[in-house]
Amino acid sequence: MSRRWLTNIILIAAVVVLAALVLLRPGIEQPARKERISMIADSQISRIRIEAPRSAPIVLEREDDNTWAMLEPRKGRTNPFMVSGALRVIRAQSEHLLPEEAMTNLVRYGLESPRAKVAFDDRTLSFGDTNPVNNQQYILFKGRVHMIDHRYMLAAIRNHTDFLSKQLIESGKKPVKVALPGLTLSLRDGSWQASPAPASLPADRTKQLVDNWIHAQALFVKPYEGKRVQGWVIIRFAAEKEGEKQASLKLGILSRTPELVLYRPDEELQYHFPQDLGKRMLVLEN
Repeated sequence: MSRRWLTNIILIAAVVVLAALVLLRPGIEQPARKERISMIADSQISRIRIEAPRSAPIVLEREDDNTWAMLEPRKGRTNPFMVSGALRVIRAQSEHLLPEEAMTNLVRYGLESPRAKVAFDDRTLSFGDTNPVNNQQYILFKGRVHMIDHRYMLAAIRNHTDFLSKQLIESGKKPVKVALPGLTLSLRDGSWQASPAPASLPADRTKQLVDNWIHAQALFVKPYEGKRVQGWVIIRFAAEKEGEKQASLKLGILSRTPELVLYRPDEELQYHFPQDLGKRMLVLEN
């Protein structure tokens, strides 16, 4: 064997040994694999109850695979993104599981009188204090104290209006008529017609105005404050099933500037939109 081949073999062996040292790290204890506090799947949960001091309990209930409804403190449609955030709590990664002895001194971890509680069906998770050193939060779940990222509580403990849907009109609704102050849009033979008809208006403008209503997402939603209605918008929808009556939605205009605020009497909620979107929802422009 030549000297060059011997040198190459020695170099390859050295690389293999170094790689093993990096991967195996002999003499250094490997960190324990972090586990989730629960292996419960979202689909197994049908009800969420959120309790926090000085706030009314929030109760959310599953309607189907993808839809949740708020039952308390008011009935209403929900924001799927916010519900998903609350569900993530049950899948939180345990950064550290405290010894069983921690259960004998819950006061130390702020769990004697928890800062908040979230119940997923009959499984309750309690939030305690936050450790000032690592910013992780103590929680009590299934008779054990864990430490988890403090952001999980922020995802679940919110004002109840944060869980309400910001979508003005329910998905799947198909308008056939939109009556605005001074303007009516009607679906005829598959195309939208405006009355009174503006002069030299591009054909797609009328449909775009209707689409603005269908896809309107509010910046935020809050309970109706009793402000006087300036005008009404009536939207009529196609019947969902043959033989059924057409449903309609009545919306009150509370403000146009500095923002568009719409009132849904059936929900007793007001929806707040930016002013520029308000113009595109109420005015048919060239």
